[in-house]
Amino acid sequence: MKLFNSMMGALLVVPMVLAGCPGDDSTAETTTDPDTGNTTATTQDMTTTGMTSADSSGSSGGPMTDCQDPREIPAAPVDCSGVDGTLDGSAIIEEGGDDPSILEGIRVVTGSIQLNRTDLTNLDFMACVQEVGGEVNIYDNDMLTNVDGLWSLTMIGTHFVFSENSALVDFDGMPNVQVIGTSETAEFAGNLIMKNNDALETISGFHSLVGVNNNLTIQTNPVLTNIDGLGGLRVVGNILAITANPMLCLSSVNCVGTGIVMPATPPDSWSTQANDPSC
Repeated sequence: MKLFNSMMGALLVVPMVLAGCPGDDSTAETTTDPDTGNTTATTQDMTTTGMTSADSSGSSGGPMTDCQDPREIPAAPVDCSGVDGTLDGSAIIEEGGDDPSILEGIRVVTGSIQLNRTDLTNLDFMACVQEVGGEVNIYDNDMLTNVDGLWSLTMIGTHFVFSENSALVDFDGMPNVQVIGTSETAEFAGNLIMKNNDALETISGFHSLVGVNNNLTIQTNPVLTNIDGLGGLRVVGNILAITANPMLCLSSVNCVGTGIVMPATPPDSWSTQANDPSC
């Protein structure tokens, strides 16, 4: 069942604390092929000890709630009045692929958007794109420092992947997407994946996000300290894996976790191991 059909009932369920996730030494690892866009999940052994319920309050002595406060959506970076173009198919922007200008004047992309191994510093060329029928995959862009161009997005049909982008410090984009994985036809649609981003310190975007239809994966971001931008999240449809981020404050993880109401309790497949319990 899609999130749109179950969201209202889910909001009546008691929230959870993610530090109470099962303390086994494994976690779900998701992998996306940048060439095909296919996403798979595997199980990976973790050598670090999982957190216990005694650590659920972080360093504050009590549950954190600030990340769940409503946030004002930032102003649009560009004026998209009159933009109504449709790209029938996908935009694959990489060496030897499509030029970024293919998305200028486009509001709807029926396929996917993939940005692979470019020298782009921003995403302004896609600032008016509102709907993507497939996935948005931003992979291995070493000079990308600004994601304001994701402002207009309101619908992603399958997955959002942001991985191995080594320059961005704060992911403050995508303030208008409510649910990831709105496709009624794609199997296992709805993965939100942020992995292996060497400079990423904070996730402060996702102002409107309330649902991830399949897997939520935040892994191996070495200097990530804060994911409070996900504080509005209420539903995770399948696996949650927030693991192996050595500087990520457990209090921030727990703040996000207390807002999740569906499922009502963390299943065995969920993991929040190998983050920083000292803050």
